[in-house]
Amino acid sequence: MRKKAVVCLILVLILTLTAATAYAATSTSKYTNVKYTHNSRYDNMMIIDGIDASEWQGSVDWVKVKADGIDYVIIRIAGRGYGAEGKMYDDVRYDEYIKEAREAGLMVGVYFFSQALNEAEAREEAQRTLTLLDGQELMLPVFMDYEFAGGSTGRLQAAKLSKAQMTKNARAFCETIEAAGYEAGLYANLSFLTSNIDGAALSKDYVIWAAQYYKECEVKHDYDIWQYSSSGKVAGISGRADVDFWYLDPAAAASTAKSIADCDVSFASASYYLYNNGRAIEPEIIVTHSGTRLAEGSDYRIGYIKNTALGTGYVYVKGMGSYSDYQLVPFTICEELPQDMGIHADVDITSSKYKFGDYVTGVDFSSPAESFMTNITVGEGLSASLMTASGAPVPETSVVGTGMRLVITDSAGETVGSAQIVIRGDCDGDGKCGLSDLLRIRKQIVGLEKYGGAQLMGLDANADGSVGLADLLAFRKHIVGILAIRN
Repeated sequence: MRKKAVVCLILVLILTLTAATAYAATSTSKYTNVKYTHNSRYDNMMIIDGIDASEWQGSVDWVKVKADGIDYVIIRIAGRGYGAEGKMYDDVRYDEYIKEAREAGLMVGVYFFSQALNEAEAREEAQRTLTLLDGQELMLPVFMDYEFAGGSTGRLQAAKLSKAQMTKNARAFCETIEAAGYEAGLYANLSFLTSNIDGAALSKDYVIWAAQYYKECEVKHDYDIWQYSSSGKVAGISGRADVDFWYLDPAAAASTAKSIADCDVSFASASYYLYNNGRAIEPEIIVTHSGTRLAEGSDYRIGYIKNTALGTGYVYVKGMGSYSDYQLVPFTICEELPQDMGIHADVDITSSKYKFGDYVTGVDFSSPAESFMTNITVGEGLSASLMTASGAPVPETSVVGTGMRLVITDSAGETVGSAQIVIRGDCDGDGKCGLSDLLRIRKQIVGLEKYGGAQLMGLDANADGSVGLADLLAFRKHIVGILAIRN
């Protein structure tokens, strides 16, 4: 009997150790000033700060929220009461919050506070959510917030549903959401995910948003977002805020044949940007797949991460329509823009059209890359190539734009000269002077955006070394066809 007991004890210890949660990296939240330990399964993940909000937050200054480093918000759109009647209601601020959060540059998701007792009610809640969304695009999922409320007399707790039934209810909600083309997810706390619903099974099919107000999240199965506190202090919100960690793989692999992870993503004009006092920096990108340019809004949508502070920001490119997965594309926010070595007299290069120096100038609007290159001659042993702002080769059929880079290499492949293209009148990098550029020069003049390097020179229409009202007038005249800007 003693030997058998010892063996049993060893087995118990082995099983206990096997079931133990492994933790590794730690981080201190600026919103709670508490150190949190992250599960080791997220060691190579990017941790993104966000909040969730409902009408209880009152008036919110979303620009301040974004400037404080919050990159996403999950907004309550509606809910069901926990009384016996279970009447559904809309959050009175959902529409305002969605609109203003987006305008401030936050990525948005929504949740429905559920008290569903059966699959029919769960589908009804999902349908109410879809009706309120009315086709609006979201960067984050539509979540079912499934939890007990109202104590022992609350309708969900009083119903004493089985774990299997509550799991079916969650699936019914998520299936209805996904059938409408949205990504679906489930929010629940540690106890609910463990005891009241099959969180492990649901995590294989849907995004899991786990809640546990503790120094670590003890959920044993996969989860994507961790709500770690309801006592966060976030600029722009008076009172307490729910704060969340979102784990995102910076090197996500392709899961289908048409995957954003397999696409080529380049910056339209620059990959370096000047810090602008906490204002959001939102680079424009070009996405191609097997040589075909994709369309934003039908093939992909974009969001921005860590794009208000000095350091590395990211464009979050998420597939939609027939495209799946996502890609994170880094860019740099800095106090001073890095300088190219330039293309100077010691580099054997000539052109009857262009001038070479710290920048390449003299390029006409709408110049095809192929004709641009034919107007350049380099010496023996040298090669010239035209690259995008992010370092990818520019196709011959593309139009040359501000921010592209002419690179000269020697026979050993070493770079001996590199300079960005400047087309006065073009700031957005499309090689033309249009309404997008007009908007940029206005923002530069009033201080809403801060450009530098080739982009700033692109705004300097009269080449006097500054950007002001005279340049703004030149842009307007060019666009309406009164007086063209000459390069």
